[in-house]
Amino acid sequence: MLALLLALSAPPAADKLPYGQDLRVPGSKVSVRLEKDAQGANRSSLFLDERYDTLSKTFVQFRCGEGGKLQFFLKTKVPLLSEADIVSGRAPSLSYRVDGQQPRTFPGVLTRKGGDFDRFVLATNDVGDTRFLGAFKAARQKVELRVVRTGGAAPLTLTFPVKGFAEALSVVEGCPALP
Repeated sequence: MLALLLALSAPPAADKLPYGQDLRVPGSKVSVRLEKDAQGANRSSLFLDERYDTLSKTFVQFRCGEGGKLQFFLKTKVPLLSEADIVSGRAPSLSYRVDGQQPRTFPGVLTRKGGDFDRFVLATNDVGDTRFLGAFKAARQKVELRVVRTGGAAPLTLTFPVKGFAEALSVVEGCPALP
């Protein structure tokens, strides 16, 4: 793990790991951020930026969660939820398609930010987390995500190139203890 981190970034000063910094996999739209919570648990993340987003405001995040499992999040620069979704607490569906294969659809899960639903983020349940991770692992070129938004908004299709994903995943998969 440490060897990959050194390859992704400048060598750490002394023997400190670069916590809180985004470490980009060279030549890709993939990065890793090492983080620990107040109790010392690994809360690191793997990020994949959307192909056409030059500002890195639309991305997929796999974040270390309880029990060493990676949790899936889709964060976008455009709202994913309508006012009706927020009032009802209903999330739009989310589907993925690996390298042009048949799409697979899962229910989205709403997330909160400061007590309110976050209009720009969708998650999935535990089964979805596992399936979305599997989709990104299986892809050779890209994973397309589609959000079927409600309230008159057009469906949103996003493309995530997977070059560099396997290298970054080797750092966070299993959410190993960090020094």
